[in-house]
Amino acid sequence: MTAVSAGRRRPVRPARVVLHLFLGTVAVGWLFPILWAVLTSFRSYEYTAVNGYVSLGGWTVDNYVTAWRTAEFGKHFLNSAYITIPAVLLTLFLASCVAFVIARFSWKLNIALLGLFTAANLLPQQALLIPLFRMFTEIPLPAG
Repeated sequence: MTAVSAGRRRPVRPARVVLHLFLGTVAVGWLFPILWAVLTSFRSYEYTAVNGYVSLGGWTVDNYVTAWRTAEFGKHFLNSAYITIPAVLLTLFLASCVAFVIARFSWKLNIALLGLFTAANLLPQQALLIPLFRMFTEIPLPAG
């Protein structure tokens, strides 16, 4: 058992307190705009027009109901799920198969293949957006 775990505590240093206060302040500063946007999204437009943005009250979920119906989120959510779920499952399956082969078997291209996969993970996803967009625009879709 160490001295710390035996019941004796280390003294709290002022530098550590200042550090934690600073980190807490920065965290609140980063989260405040997001939390304020979420809070504001639950207010009606009429209440906000009368009382301004810096007020509390006028709570409603009508904004979300209207957005859900107007933008057809249900349909678009299902379309995304039809693409995303099989893509993730297929990716996980193939990646685990390749990881097993790289980890268990020793052959000439083992290290090269590991380096290739590692390098591909270092490529930012934004760099792939334009080639993917061009590829998808070239794929002929059936009329529907």
